Amino acid sequence: MLPIKIELPEHFLDEEVRCGYTVTEKMKKIWAVELDLLHEFQKVCKQYDIQYFAISGTLLGAVRHQGFIPWDDDVDIGMLREDYDKLVSIAPSAFSAPYEFMVSGKIDHFFRGHAQLRNSLTTGILPSELEQKHSFNQGLWIDIFPLDGVPAENKQARFTYFKLRVMRKCLRNRCRNYHQRFLPKALHAALLCWEKLTGDTFRRAASRYDDACKKMSEKYIDHVSFTGFLPVHDPKYIWSSSDFEELTEMPFEFIRLPVPSGYDNVLHAQYGDYMTPAQANSFHGEAIIDPEKPYAEYLK
Repeated sequence: MLPIKIELPEHFLDEEVRCGYTVTEKMKKIWAVELDLLHEFQKVCKQYDIQYFAISGTLLGAVRHQGFIPWDDDVDIGMLREDYDKLVSIAPSAFSAPYEFMVSGKIDHFFRGHAQLRNSLTTGILPSELEQKHSFNQGLWIDIFPLDGVPAENKQARFTYFKLRVMRKCLRNRCRNYHQRFLPKALHAALLCWEKLTGDTFRRAASRYDDACKKMSEKYIDHVSFTGFLPVHDPKYIWSSSDFEELTEMPFEFIRLPVPSGYDNVLHAQYGDYMTPAQANSFHGEAIIDPEKPYAEYLK
């Protein structure tokens, strides 16, 4: 039995063919867990007057399929920085088990550059994290991206993005313990000593990274991107702030989702001819996914 609260329409979990692609019963169960997470997320945002919208593959799914892209297995939500920070501040008391709101800088060895809402009674373990045996929640999730202001000109952006990429790489190395696995023992010992002497904990370093992204929103207001997750100057992921000034609702499976009023500009930038389906493998295709079993059972 799925560990969800949302009521599913009759036959929602049945296998079916969409756009020539077979959506299996297991994929439907994954979708159900994610829709349940999304439903809980929506309730909290409504209670605290926080704005959010579909982004990336979820925005494309809403516009083109009125639901999930048939071969997609996740949910992507975007928020402007002000709303994102408000959510981060109220989340610890707003969500309760089995739902857990997770954000970098608050949990040891957890780094994404964005937040996630997870269901602890399910499993969604990335291959890169399986061998690390991390103790943080590794249930199925939905992604919640802060959109920060960014410079539109490449000359302005070059140094800023370089600095963020270096910070991000260091954090990913630390949370995956790559320096322990691949660096000489003496250098690894020196790094640990430096961290201890300076008090530069992983959480503190992750918070500095988030602060660096946040400061961009104070400096640049005309364009936005989810820089924390993808610190590169790529026109596909840089959008006009005006595209997000107003929101409208669209159907998404059996619920409704807010989408940016400028969704056509956003999708054209990211996907080009976005109304023509082009089947691709899921980004999480190698992950251990189980919508009916707690992740803790896979970490024993």
